[in-house]
Amino acid sequence: MNMLKTLTFITAPTQVNDPTVRRRGKLIERLEQQKALFSNPAHHITEQRWVKDENGTKQLMQKQKRIRRWWRTDLSGNTTLVVRYGAKPLEFEKGKTAIAIGDKAGLLDVLDALISATRSGELDQLIPKPQPLRGLPQRDRKTG
Repeated sequence: MNMLKTLTFITAPTQVNDPTVRRRGKLIERLEQQKALFSNPAHHITEQRWVKDENGTKQLMQKQKRIRRWWRTDLSGNTTLVVRYGAKPLEFEKGKTAIAIGDKAGLLDVLDALISATRSGELDQLIPKPQPLRGLPQRDRKTG
């Protein structure tokens, strides 16, 4: 019982379920994957999927998922980066979706800058907000 007296007890903090924080985390995860892909071109992620076998029973299988590169190098050696959220590229300015990097060696610095900008909330306005499902009635929060 003496050990419990040395501990400090508090009320448990509530779990934050902020959609903005989740979208930031998803973008940061994808940017980190791009860094790993730059370091190792054979990098892939492993997903778990439920797959039906020949008997019709479902089994949990691990599948490798290829990561698509977000950067391209043209014939003159200039590298551009297109940051995507889902399938759509982020539009940093009106009509401008690519970042000019120049030499490919500067890609990691740009990815690090984008990760820190995402963590600080600078890209929150660029990340698309989730769309409500079509065909389902929207609930009025005031009346329930």
